[in-house]
Parts: sequence; C-alpha cells; structure tokens
Amino acid sequence: MIKYLAFSEDADARALLLKMLDDEEKKIRMKALGALEGKNYPEIRQKLDALAFDKELTKKRHDEQEAIFMILGSVGDAQTVKRLEEMVFKKNKFFGKNRDGSVLAIRALEKIKAPEAVRLLEKLAADSSPLVQTQAKRALGMLAKSMALSGQQ
Repeated sequence: MIKYLAFSEDADARALLLKMLDDEEKKIRMKALGALEGKNYPEIRQKLDALAFDKELTKKRHDEQEAIFMILGSVGDAQTVKRLEEMVFKKNKFFGKNRDGSVLAIRALEKIKAPEAVRLLEKLAADSSPLVQTQAKRALGMLAKSMALSGQQ
C-alpha cells in the first residue's frame, strides 16, 4: 500500500503517508518516510520540520533520525537551512555538546540544492570535530555534483 501511495500525487495519499509517520511500528514510519522523498508540498515540509526539530526526536533510534533529516533535505529550502544552522550552532537542548546534531544536519544539507546549504556545509567542514569535518566535506562533494547535474552552481 505504501508503494502505491508513494507514486500518487493525490492530497489524500499524502495525508495518509503523513499519518503513517506517527505509527507505532517503526517499519511503517520508515517506509512512509521513504515514500515522501522529494515530494515538495508544504504539509510534508511542515510535518518533517515538526519531526526533525522536536524533543521527541532523541527518543527515536539513530537510523530513523537520519532518515527524517535525509527526507527533510529532499524537500528543504533556505528556511530549512536556517533552522538547521540554529540547531547546529546554538546551544542545542536535544543533543547537548555531542556532534549528533551536526551530523544529522549534514544529512539534510547534502540534499538541499541552495547556496545557503553550501555555505553551512563549508562552515561545518571547518568544525573542530574530525567526524563533522569529514561528513561535511563528503556532503559538499555530493551536493556540488548534484547541483552541477541540475545546472545549479
């Protein structure tokens, strides 16, 4: 059923997929997330924002957190980049001082084809954490290729 909904552009199908993001079964949530990739509708971006920037995020397993940010990146824009920058550089009440927040932000940024995403990734590539540096540099390379293929620079 989720595969069918993924290919539908119908508002009711999107509403059902969004509802599945709150399902008790992680497997269903993950499949629904995958089905939303690249579906750039305001209600999808709002729901993904709610999931990504909510305190409940830390209760989810790392693979689900990553999936949320990757899909958010596929529908993100300059406003998304702004929220990610706030998450990374302001004292983060969810992640504290560990680098998980930065790595999750990188997962979203590598898919947002916008100059703001490039600038934030460049800042992260100069982070004091080798993990964040490595991930940001990898993401910059992927984003540059993606933007070049789509004619953006």
